Amino acid sequence: MHSQPLPQKQQLSDRSLRVDQVASLLSVSDRTVRYWAEIGILPGYKLGRRKWSFRESRILEYVRRRESTDQCDAPPIHPSAAVTT
Repeated sequence: MHSQPLPQKQQLSDRSLRVDQVASLLSVSDRTVRYWAEIGILPGYKLGRRKWSFRESRILEYVRRRESTDQCDAPPIHPSAAVTT
């Protein structure tokens, strides 16, 4: 999933990430990040009606947990982001 190793815990920053930054990190769409945050899969907090913010350390911890589990249990993507044939 990642080309670079994730930082060790002691090196993690706690900077805020935007939806587009999280989407890039997870290789999913912005819509999927918002959807995952809305349904509680991603740890984040809402700023106003539509904006989300995420702590880098919490997102990287989520990535570590996901990489250590079976990929068959991957969370759903946002329905409108699904590819149809």
